Amino acid sequence: MPRVQLFATCLVDAFAPQVGASVQRILERNGITVEVPAEQTCCGQPAFNVGFWDEAREMAVHTLQVLDETEGPIVLPSGSCTDMIVHHYADLVAGDPELEAAAKRVAARTREFTTYLVDDLGVEDLGVEKSGSCTLHHSCHGLRNLGIKEQPAALLGHVDGLD
Repeated sequence: MPRVQLFATCLVDAFAPQVGASVQRILERNGITVEVPAEQTCCGQPAFNVGFWDEAREMAVHTLQVLDETEGPIVLPSGSCTDMIVHHYADLVAGDPELEAAAKRVAARTREFTTYLVDDLGVEDLGVEKSGSCTLHHSCHGLRNLGIKEQPAALLGHVDGLD
């Protein structure tokens, strides 16, 4: 059975654990074994965004050490955290050949949740029913830095009952 590493993000962990649980349920319903690396913490993006690059580097190094020891795709329910790992870790660890190599390996395995479902698994219909309306707001990091646009719309397009 295929397996992924769920990087739950610090915001999911602290404020919306139901999101992590939902992601796990959806992946498992689609035949994926979900592992959650116990030592994961914040990706470092909040510190990075406000200019605390030394602190962001410390978090990036820790995250790289944790994730590089795992196997399979690394799936995140966050475009922002995905962008941080994919596009900024290499810069934060530049000058350290071992960490640069780890950043490349981890970035190559890192996938935002909707892109993993649609692009990697070919899943667009999750068998969901929900009556009412829905608004899709593309996140800045997801849309601009990762090119995530069609995947969330494809998933929502298969939700029965949405206006």
